[in-house]
Amino acid sequence: MLKTSLALLFMATVASNRTPAASIAASPVPSATAIRLDGDFSETVWEGVPAVSDFRQRDPKDGGDPTFRTDVKVVYDASNLYIAVSAHDPEPARLVGLRTRRDTPSSSDWIKVMIDSFHDRRTAFEFGVNPAGVKEDRYWYNDANDDSGWDAVWDVAVSRDGDSWRAEFRIPFSQLRFHPSDSTTFGFAVVREIGRLNEVDTWPLLSKSANGLVSSFGELTNLKLNETPKRLEIVPYVVGQVNTQPTEAGNPLVASHDGKATAGADLKYAVRPGVIYTEIHASGGEPGRVERVKEAVPMRRGGQPEEVARAILWLLSDEASYLSGALVDVSGGR
Repeated sequence: MLKTSLALLFMATVASNRTPAASIAASPVPSATAIRLDGDFSETVWEGVPAVSDFRQRDPKDGGDPTFRTDVKVVYDASNLYIAVSAHDPEPARLVGLRTRRDTPSSSDWIKVMIDSFHDRRTAFEFGVNPAGVKEDRYWYNDANDDSGWDAVWDVAVSRDGDSWRAEFRIPFSQLRFHPSDSTTFGFAVVREIGRLNEVDTWPLLSKSANGLVSSFGELTNLKLNETPKRLEIVPYVVGQVNTQPTEAGNPLVASHDGKATAGADLKYAVRPGVIYTEIHASGGEPGRVERVKEAVPMRRGGQPEEVARAILWLLSDEASYLSGALVDVSGGR
């Protein structure tokens, strides 16, 4: 009995001494209000929205003052979460924005938004962009492990002015997993990377000395999400390509112009709260011909037969969450 009382007293003392989490309040906007995703924050909905700017360095000086100021605002409607980030920089011409494939690391400047929508302090979704508009996303689990193979359907726009670059995120609630409530709180963090300075600033401080990452997040409050998000998100796209080359006069086997187009869609379907990834690609000269199908265990690309079997068993478990992937079904030649 004495041991139990001492244990309870110790737990209560730790809880009372715990520093309150930093927080930012999300501002609701009517669903009828149109927010144009252009990176300019010109809509009136952004006026009067409270911002946070008390970032701290993670690198190179853990806990130090950031070199440049960063401001963050958050609004939401019934379907989407919108995050506006202004990354001030007195020398915008020195911003680094390398054009790479999605999810490819580079020594660019970056703005990254991290959301622990379950508020379990162990899992989170990350959405990032660099000044060239290159996107990256990943899933965090076990507080400090990440998987860049996770892909979501979301959008972002970037812009520049005389003393800053800006990123405007639109993240559908359908891409997040949460418990509907009149008073919902997400774990929340924003990371800014300054390429030329090798500097990383975060809100709140995501200290390198902390035992984990997600458990150090602040809180996104004032969310009233009493409806279950839609289960299906589809974003269609079309990609065109033209190759030119010199040709010999009278040679019928070589064309001076070689054009082709590919159409498809990014698709994500929510099954239940956890993740299993499936990816289907179609390409080549025959429209609709599937060249390969990839299946993976939760939050991983790749997939050997034994992994697929484990994935199916996991899908039937209580942890399974949603099916996500990229579906490309039409490809044509010239």
